[in-house]
Amino acid sequence: MYRLLLKFLYRMLKLLEGALYHIEYKNLMQSQRKLKYPPIFIVGPPRSGTTLLYQLMIHRFYLSYFPNIANWFNMAPVAVTKFALRLTKPYVSDFTSNYGEIKGIMAPSEAGGIWNRWYPTEDKDGYNYTPKNFFNKQIKHLIYQTVAGIEALFDAPFINKNVKHSVRILSLVEIFPNALFLRMIRDPYETAISILRGRKKIGTTGWWSVMPKEIDQLRNRDYIEQIAGQVYFVERNILADMNIVGKERFFEVYYDDICANPRKVLDKIAMFYKQHGGELRIKYQIPLSFKKSKYEEQSLSKEERQLRAILSKYYKNGAL
Repeated sequence: MYRLLLKFLYRMLKLLEGALYHIEYKNLMQSQRKLKYPPIFIVGPPRSGTTLLYQLMIHRFYLSYFPNIANWFNMAPVAVTKFALRLTKPYVSDFTSNYGEIKGIMAPSEAGGIWNRWYPTEDKDGYNYTPKNFFNKQIKHLIYQTVAGIEALFDAPFINKNVKHSVRILSLVEIFPNALFLRMIRDPYETAISILRGRKKIGTTGWWSVMPKEIDQLRNRDYIEQIAGQVYFVERNILADMNIVGKERFFEVYYDDICANPRKVLDKIAMFYKQHGGELRIKYQIPLSFKKSKYEEQSLSKEERQLRAILSKYYKNGAL
C-alpha cells in the first residue's frame, strides 16, 4: 500500500513539476533572501568517506540539505522539499549507502540533478572544473536563492556533499562569500583501490565520477591510470583552490579519525563552525565508532598493485 502511494505521489509530482518550475523560477529570481548561516560543502575524492561524513553531519546536527525527493524533481527543489517536509518524518540515518546514494525520500542527496542544471557535466561538456566568473549574474542569483530557500525551510545551516564540489571551490565561494568546506582526507592508496573495486562492481568502463582540471591528460589512458590520476589531481585541485580562497575556510577530516571516534571529530567541526559565526545544534546521538575498510597486502589483486605503483609515482614526482 505504501509503495502504491509513493508511485501515485511520484506521478502526480512529475505532472506538476513543469508548472512548479515556472512558479519557483519566478519566485527565486525575484527573491532577495539572504542566507542566515555560512553554508557548508563537503569535498574530497570519490570513495574517501564523504558520504559517511554527510550522513553523520545531518544525523547529528540540525541542518538544511537537499533531500532525495528534491533531486528527483530537480526543476523545483524548494517547492518539492517544502511539500515533503509536511508529509514525511525527519531523516534518521542508518549510516549505510551505495556509492554515494542513500535510501529514503528525505535522505540527504548529492543533488547531482540540481547542481548539473548549472554546472558543467562530463556527459554534456566533457569537464567539471569550474573557475570564478563562469556564471552570469542571473545564474549566480538563482543558485544562491535555491540554497537560501532550502535553508529557510529547515531554519538551519545548509550542507551539501558532492564530490564534484572539489573542482567548484572558486565558483562556490564567488556565489557564497562565507562558504565553509569540510575536506575529507583518506589514504590515497585506499581511495584508489576503493574506486577500482567500485568501478568493477558497477561495471563502468568509461570515466567515473568527478573530473579534475587535468582531465585531458587522462581521457585516453587505461582505467588504472585514470583512477590514479583522478585521486591525485582532485586532491591537487582542492589544495590549489584552497590556497586561493583561504585555508581558514577549510576543516580537514581524516577518514581514519571519523571511523575511530566520530563524536570527537564532529565536536571539532562544531567548534570550527562557531569560530566562523555559526552554531550547530545537536539533534541525535551517533555511533561511537565505525569499522574501517582494510586492504591487506596479501589480498591485493595484480591490478590493485599496479594501481598503487602508478599512484606512488604521482606522489613521488609531485608530492602534495
